Amino acid sequence: MKSKGITPVIASVLLMTITVAATASAYTFMTGIQEDFMENTENQLEDQERNSQSDINIETAYNSTDGYIILSVRNTGALTLEVEDSSGNKLWNLFVEGRPVDGGTGWTHRGSVTESIAPQATIGINTTTKFPGPGKDKLMKLTGSNGVSDSKVCYNAGSASC
Repeated sequence: MKSKGITPVIASVLLMTITVAATASAYTFMTGIQEDFMENTENQLEDQERNSQSDINIETAYNSTDGYIILSVRNTGALTLEVEDSSGNKLWNLFVEGRPVDGGTGWTHRGSVTESIAPQATIGINTTTKFPGPGKDKLMKLTGSNGVSDSKVCYNAGSASC
């Protein structure tokens, strides 16, 4: 009697082919995951390094001639900080008493307009917020690129500065 089916040699070849194909697929899949993981880790490390080398300080705040609070902000970090993108969109946000001023970007440059601020350089920011009345205060918070931020309480003690 003759039996129908595949020979043991053909069965072994088919099993080996399936095994090689499965191994190749797994290798390709795992390599892709590993590359994505490595790239994400590198990006996170670069971001952390950039953030650790960036900082700002609101050095002074004073009453302008038009009655608005002006902030003098220094880049105290080691990297140049972007203030605006090339289209003029502001990358820094201003909050007064915890609320964003016109969506956070309702401030203007004091003096010349600049897209970035070099290390140790200072820029003036007109908050477009009225100087507080005598004996009153306002909390100003500025957040910027690379995760930088600083706050200042502007208290009117009877002088033109806070």
